[in-house]
Amino acid sequence: MFNDSVLTNVSLGDTIPEATIKDSLRQAGALEFCERLPEGIRTVVGERGGRLSGGQRQRIAPARALAVRPRVLILDEPTSGLDPATSDAILNTLRELKQHMTILIVTHQAGPLAVADTVLSMAGGRLAVETAGALTK
Repeated sequence: MFNDSVLTNVSLGDTIPEATIKDSLRQAGALEFCERLPEGIRTVVGERGGRLSGGQRQRIAPARALAVRPRVLILDEPTSGLDPATSDAILNTLRELKQHMTILIVTHQAGPLAVADTVLSMAGGRLAVETAGALTK
């Protein structure tokens, strides 16, 4: 993250309407805490987002992608290093988002499997495909 406002970190300097930025933050589960910051979405987050918690940073990051209305969202370990409550909140957000786009999650953790419709796993050099109904984890 840049040593700039939440707004700039989500828009990356592009001309994106503030309403779209707020909608993206809402979709990413970040709008509520961002609005509680001292200057709302205009609050400077510090170098690498140092004025935010790890969970807050991980919620703002997807908002960047969501602001450009993607059809595919790729996430790498979206819940790693988070406390259970924050992880659950992110997984709930992903459940909502998957209704509007394709989400590809790369993970070593079991939590995101609960959100998946299909799981591709590698073991012993072989690819296995499972549907959500067949998952037991």
